[in-house]
Amino acid sequence: MIGRVPEEARDLLRLFRLKAQLERLSITRLSLRGDVYLLEYGDRIALERGLDLSRAELRPVRAGLAHLVLPESRRQPAQALAWFESLLMRGAPAAKIAGARP
Repeated sequence: MIGRVPEEARDLLRLFRLKAQLERLSITRLSLRGDVYLLEYGDRIALERGLDLSRAELRPVRAGLAHLVLPESRRQPAQALAWFESLLMRGAPAAKIAGARP
């Protein structure tokens, strides 16, 4: 029998899952900056279809860059990440590849 999975291994698996979901939404960078997540993305439509923005405030900065404002109760890094993961919509369509043919 195999023992319990170490917390570090669970965290690494969580990171891999999150990275795959971010790629599907064309998010190339997710960075916690104080009370916002900094999002860099390639496809705004995929981003908006893939995140439940009815529970969040997305502030565009410029093309391909936006701030996702954290609720006051979710300012700690672990809480912020759990909140962000809760915004990810399962089964959201994948971003379109630039220059791809239908």
